[in-house]
Amino acid sequence: MDTTQQYLYDKYGVTYRTAKISDILFIAANEYLWDGSWIRPANLQQYSCTAIFFTLAKLKGVRVCDIPTQNAKWRGIKKGLQEMGVRCSSYTQFCDFNTMEQIQQARYAWLMFAHDIALEQGV
Repeated sequence: MDTTQQYLYDKYGVTYRTAKISDILFIAANEYLWDGSWIRPANLQQYSCTAIFFTLAKLKGVRVCDIPTQNAKWRGIKKGLQEMGVRCSSYTQFCDFNTMEQIQQARYAWLMFAHDIALEQGV
């Protein structure tokens, strides 16, 4: 287990193998989604789907490019988000808002809403 995996396990009590979809969404929103502040740190992601992908890679202990788009956990998350009306891989999903902070808050709200739905469904 590398240091990032250990950090996520210590903080959230999950590993790649044990993480439910709700865990992945929560970690993506709270650890890897940029808040829209003026400067974006390299470890934070602008897009919610990228934050999910980044979370999967960190939990698995691999580079982001080593998580294939056919990853079973990613497919399940993507399908659920699409059923809720999110256009995954669409950078314009939340562009109705005026500022980057508002756009990022909308992405955070969507991730947390999806987390709540997944939690309610037990996944």
